[in-house]
Amino acid sequence: MAPFEQTDEYKNLCQALAAPFILEYQGHFEEALEAHTKAVAGLKGVVEHARKNLRKLHRKMFERQLQVHEERIAHLRHLSGKGSFKDVIIAPTFLSAEEELEVKADAPRPLSLDQKQLWQGRGSSSGANTMTDSKEKPLPLSAALDASLPPIKYRISHSSELVWVGARSHWMFVKDETNTHTFWAMQAVWSDEVPITGALLRRAGEFIPGAGAIHVGIRKTRGGSFKLEMESLTTGETTEIPDRGEHTKDWSPRRFEYGGRKFVWKDEKPGKFGKSHWETLYETKRVWPKEGSKTGKKEDETEEQKLFWGVNHGGIHADHTLYFAAGMDQGFREHVLASQLARYIRRNYPPHKDVKGVEAAAAGAGALSLASDIQNLLS
Repeated sequence: MAPFEQTDEYKNLCQALAAPFILEYQGHFEEALEAHTKAVAGLKGVVEHARKNLRKLHRKMFERQLQVHEERIAHLRHLSGKGSFKDVIIAPTFLSAEEELEVKADAPRPLSLDQKQLWQGRGSSSGANTMTDSKEKPLPLSAALDASLPPIKYRISHSSELVWVGARSHWMFVKDETNTHTFWAMQAVWSDEVPITGALLRRAGEFIPGAGAIHVGIRKTRGGSFKLEMESLTTGETTEIPDRGEHTKDWSPRRFEYGGRKFVWKDEKPGKFGKSHWETLYETKRVWPKEGSKTGKKEDETEEQKLFWGVNHGGIHADHTLYFAAGMDQGFREHVLASQLARYIRRNYPPHKDVKGVEAAAAGAGALSLASDIQNLLS
């Protein structure tokens, strides 16, 4: 299966679809309304063409993008009719993520800026660490957050569609706390022949092929747990590694480094079937081997403040609410979202079988089979 062909004409379409969200972020709301309207007209033509010329998977992606633009038009028209845009709810964009990396006077240094510079330093020929000129240990993230502020809330819901025989495209939508405005969605394709080994977090203007914020590689360990390989155009690569991955099927504790700090996912509220839908995120102060353990168990000391947690309001198809500590920058919030949504999708939509041996390949040299073909279709 070849990836979606990205011609110059298609790249122009991508820019036209992203433009209204950028205009909103810049405060040009009337211009954004006009740009959304033009995007809808263009997408309707694409969808009509796609009915005969594109895979259903791709056509449905364009249809979902169309729905988001219509959602934004309704919101902006409502505010325009009131004569004021002061109550506008703005969706995250690539530009907002980039601009949050800027160091501002009298404001904490963004964590994702440290992450980006560490990533760039690892890739430089000099091997220089460009994160900071200081050799001191960086301050914990909690020191830059105001624990007195209420947490940021997002509502989560699920939808899916059959895209070919034996395969479904699953979408996890992330909306504002009123469950009205779409901010992100994670997409993954489930097949009855291979397990899900990858997922893609998309911002509101990135639901079409060839776009996305963070790709997550879901890699099963020999013990049956999972490590997550995250790749972001903004902040680079990060890997989340479970404790005792060779000896346990548990997803957590799962540890990673981001921006020079260390973090751990913990499953604090086991659910009806032994595990909760959402993990809790902490920053770690120190980690050490558990005394007497022969399988690599670890113990740790963490900062008191929770950085992320979630609440399930019903079954797997019901709405959920996710909570983020106030003050976390967009890049880090997107990493956290990508991690939790990828885990959610993989846990709740397990494979019927693995006729291609994808899990074994993913645990070793990489999955060069139908699973990677499916990922190509998303990118």
